[in-house]
Amino acid sequence: MGANTMPFRNIVRAERQHAQMVIQRMEQIGHKPTANPFALQEKEAKTDWYRRLEMPATLNEMYKDAYQAEVDNIKLYDGFLTQGYPEATNRLFSKLRADSKDRHLPAFARKAGLPVNPGF
Repeated sequence: MGANTMPFRNIVRAERQHAQMVIQRMEQIGHKPTANPFALQEKEAKTDWYRRLEMPATLNEMYKDAYQAEVDNIKLYDGFLTQGYPEATNRLFSKLRADSKDRHLPAFARKAGLPVNPGF
């Protein structure tokens, strides 16, 4: 269950790539990325990590939570795109928004039985 289940497996890989892209962009413009508070900590057991993250009990709950996270991501990127960041930064945010809207959200929507396009 979880990260080894489709579509999580592919999306986890994509999110790692997205994080690296954001880190790279931050470094290019002189910002130091902060540590990921959601990452598995050194010497932390996976069961403790799951508990700390409040992992849902069922796969269907995971799909629904992931769906909502993608909706929230789209709104986050919409906000970023109005802030007047440099063009290269906005291109990155636009790409990440498109991936959330066009790839991740539909994958979780199908699994959770939720609308693919919730008004975006």
